[in-house]
Amino acid sequence: MTSRRGNGEGSVYKTKDGKWVASIDLGWVDGKRKRRTFQAKTQAEALHKMRELQPQKFHGTQLASERLSVEQYLETWLSKRIPGTVSVRTEEIYARVVRLYLVRHLGKIRLNKLTPTDVNAMMIALGESGFSPSTKRMARATLRRALRMAEQDGLVTRNVASIAEGPKLPHREGRTMTPEQAQMFLAVCKEHRLGAAYTLALLLGLRRGEIIGLAWSDIEITGDAVVVTVRRQLVRDNSGVHLSDLKTKGSRRTLHLSPPLVDLLEGHRRDQEEEALLRGEAWRNDENLIFTSTYGRPLDPGDFGKGVPRITEKAGLGHWSIHELRYPNLNKIPTLAPKTI
Repeated sequence: MTSRRGNGEGSVYKTKDGKWVASIDLGWVDGKRKRRTFQAKTQAEALHKMRELQPQKFHGTQLASERLSVEQYLETWLSKRIPGTVSVRTEEIYARVVRLYLVRHLGKIRLNKLTPTDVNAMMIALGESGFSPSTKRMARATLRRALRMAEQDGLVTRNVASIAEGPKLPHREGRTMTPEQAQMFLAVCKEHRLGAAYTLALLLGLRRGEIIGLAWSDIEITGDAVVVTVRRQLVRDNSGVHLSDLKTKGSRRTLHLSPPLVDLLEGHRRDQEEEALLRGEAWRNDENLIFTSTYGRPLDPGDFGKGVPRITEKAGLGHWSIHELRYPNLNKIPTLAPKTI
C-alpha cells in the first residue's frame, strides 16, 4: 500500500477519458494560486513528470509555460531585459543575431524543451549555409546570454547553450608592420587631410572610434610632458554617429606624446583653424574634436577605417585594415613610440 503524499507534494489522477494527469501546486504568484498540470498516457509517466517539477518548486523556480516558444522568450528578452544593461550598439547586434539566426533555427521550439542537441544542430546548419565560425560563435554567445537570464528567472533549469559545444575558430596569424613599412605608411599619411589621425592609429595603437573621438581638451601639458587622455569614442548606431564613454576603466588611458607627434598635431590644428575660417558659419565642431569632416562634423567610424587600405595600397604595401595598425613594431622608431602612464 502506497503512503499518502503530503501537502504540496502534488497529485496524480486519472480523468474520465482515461488520461493520467500530474498536478503540483506552485503556490501564490501575483496574488493568484498557481498550479501546473501535465497529461500523460500512463500513471508511471505522470508520476515521473510530477517528480521532475517538485525540485523546481522547492528551489523557488517557476518553469516557463508549455506554450512559451524560444522566439517569444527572445522577443521579451530583447524588449524588456536587455535595454539599459548594454550599449545601444550591442542591443542592435543582439537583435540582428536573434532575427537572422536564432529565431530562424530555434524559434518554434518550446523554451523548456530546448536541448543542447538543438543548439548543436543550429551550429551545424549555420556552417552548412556558409556562415563563418565567428558568426556561429556570436549566435551561441547571444543565446547563452539570453538563457542565462531565463535561468536566473527560473524559466529553465539549465543553460543549454553553455552545455552545447562551441565552434572551433581557425587560428589566424596576426601581422604588424615592420619599421620600414611603417615609415612608408607615414610618408603617404603626410599627403592625406587626415594623415595625423592615421599616424596616431599606427603609433598610439588606438581603435578607430577612439581616434576620431579625441577632443583638443584631451591633450594636456603636465610638467615637461604632453599627454593625451583617451576617454571617449565615436560610435554609429540607429541614432546616428555620436560620442560614447569607453566601457571600462581599463579602456581609459593616458599616453605620452613624443615631440614629433606634438609637432604633427600642432600642424593639424593650424589646418583645422584654416578650414573653420573658410567654412564660416557652416563650420560646426560643437565637441571641439581633433579630427572632423571638412565642415567640422564628427567622422563616421566606418568611413574613417576605409582610409587605411587606400593609404597602404598607395604606399605599395598592399591591403591593410585599420585594426592591423594597432600593434606595430616600433622598436626601431623610438622617437615616435608612445608611453602609457
